[in-house]
Amino acid sequence: MIRRIASKWMLMAVAVLTLVPLSMAQAQVVGDWQGVASIEGADYHIIVHITVASDGTYAATLDSPELQATGIATSGVTFKDSKFSMNVDAYHGVYTGTLSSDGTKIAGVFTGDQETPIEFK
Repeated sequence: MIRRIASKWMLMAVAVLTLVPLSMAQAQVVGDWQGVASIEGADYHIIVHITVASDGTYAATLDSPELQATGIATSGVTFKDSKFSMNVDAYHGVYTGTLSSDGTKIAGVFTGDQETPIEFK
């Protein structure tokens, strides 16, 4: 009896410890990220607001103070194995980036009419 109870507790502990890294990775990408896109000699500050729903799906919106734009919708937001991606339909492009190992930046490229590197911190 005691072995059976101990076995169940051990199984639960292993399950919890297995899920902790997954939740930590989600926590690392969720939040507000700021970057600068240099386009044709002009700098545009970009703020990305990333959220995750209880079912694990991601969502994001963008703000750009210079363009006086807030809440720009995105679609197809994904984050897996440190790779982040979102479609920015309003600007006919896709941003793909990689979360740094320390979780402090997302380095990537916005691909639309031209390729624009953007690093979010």
